[in-house]
Amino acid sequence: MLSGSYGIHDVVLGVPCVLDSNGLREVIELPITDEEQALLTTAAESVRIRLNQTANKNI
Repeated sequence: MLSGSYGIHDVVLGVPCVLDSNGLREVIELPITDEEQALLTTAAESVRIRLNQTANKNI
């Protein structure tokens, strides 16, 4: 779950990261353009909306 990487909070997305025997060590934020940031933010919001819809249906 992202906690501020790429300006996104409380959404699970696949992003580059480093794992070790204790789990997540760090998220690697690659440089992205403003357009890519906008698309990533839109995608994260779409995931958040779908998750909320699913949770409200008790699926």
